[in-house]
Amino acid sequence: MSDQKNQNHLNNLRHSCAHLLAAAVKLLWPGTHNAIGPSIENGFYQDFDFGDRKISEEDLEKIEKKMQEMVQTWGPFQVKEVSVEQARKDFADNPYKLELIEEFTKAGKTITENDPGNFLDLCKGGHVENPAKEIGAFKLLSVAGAYWRGSEKNKMLTRIYGTCFPTQQELDEHLKMLEEAKKRDHRKIGKDLDLFVFSDLVGKGLPLLTPKGATIRRELERFIVDEELKRGYQHVVTPPLANVALYETSGHYPYYKDTMYPPMQVDEEKLILRPMTCPHHFMLYKSRPHSYKELPIRFAEIASQFRYEKSGELTGLMRVRMFTLSDAHIICRADQIKDEIKKVLDLIDFVNKTLGLEKGKDYRYRLSLGSRQEDKKYYKDDAAWDKAEATLHEVLQELGAPFFEAENEAAFYGPKIDVQMKNAFGKE
Repeated sequence: MSDQKNQNHLNNLRHSCAHLLAAAVKLLWPGTHNAIGPSIENGFYQDFDFGDRKISEEDLEKIEKKMQEMVQTWGPFQVKEVSVEQARKDFADNPYKLELIEEFTKAGKTITENDPGNFLDLCKGGHVENPAKEIGAFKLLSVAGAYWRGSEKNKMLTRIYGTCFPTQQELDEHLKMLEEAKKRDHRKIGKDLDLFVFSDLVGKGLPLLTPKGATIRRELERFIVDEELKRGYQHVVTPPLANVALYETSGHYPYYKDTMYPPMQVDEEKLILRPMTCPHHFMLYKSRPHSYKELPIRFAEIASQFRYEKSGELTGLMRVRMFTLSDAHIICRADQIKDEIKKVLDLIDFVNKTLGLEKGKDYRYRLSLGSRQEDKKYYKDDAAWDKAEATLHEVLQELGAPFFEAENEAAFYGPKIDVQMKNAFGKE
């Protein structure tokens, strides 16, 4: 079986297990509403509305036991198309399913239901052929809160995470890896070594580095700045806030305003904390005339940036509301583009190798592409997009770099090469 077929089967297995989880929970706690339950990297989850009841990780063993009992009676998933009226009738007591039905109806999508024998659900498919034989090696991992549809304006649901593998041996190996990874969780290490803390009075997602943590950051900064200076970068300093008009002029504001902090009215100006340094560096470049002979010009900065991340998505130092980048922007001629991209990738590889990260194992590249049909999401210039995407693709191929392509993941102004890093849990 090919790698893709293996992955498809694994996804179907985990999605089927998410259905089994929903069935077991609804049997144990009648009146509970299940929302969505997709397969995800290394597992699956299912969101529930338990009403006034609360469950914890102490309940997971009981749910697992019920899942083991139920799956023995399951047959193949019977997937069928139904009318809007039938779907509304079947899920009349579930507001989450009704919302999805209305959404599908407006989009002109076909509504499908499935039932492995004793649990009807709204789903388009992606299941194993024989649940009783194929669903066996699973484990429920944790309980968390999650807003319905990811919006803080909606109700907080209970999310149960789990994982599932074709064999018990594969499951055991995965669970062992998770246990080892917990020892390497940066949140635990940060606390044990007294590197950083958070304070509710300072604000969520705003880390405070202790003297020990600041020492590590200072060493990293010196290493990066010295290496960039060797490679022809000119380090600059720009302010962490700017006039809103700057981001409107650059084109960033319509795309980033929902993840930016609110503007502050100061005298006659509207100022805002910066979510990126691109416009600042471009203003430096525009501050005086330049000759083509000066190019390439490489501006770099150790820059603090601010983005409004939802509270439920904040995670240690990995997902914060203020972060610091070694941020750089290169202005060059068209005939210099490929060489400059290669030099950037070489810098990334050098830094990662110095820090003990192996290319292809600990990180890889993602060629993030745009869509010519989505004028609202992407700047309209088809010829420029075609040229840019082709150039990035050529560079990655010429370097023999490990990469994969991702549709609809580009920035609004152009395609990009994203560096996909893995954390201690193997998650990109």
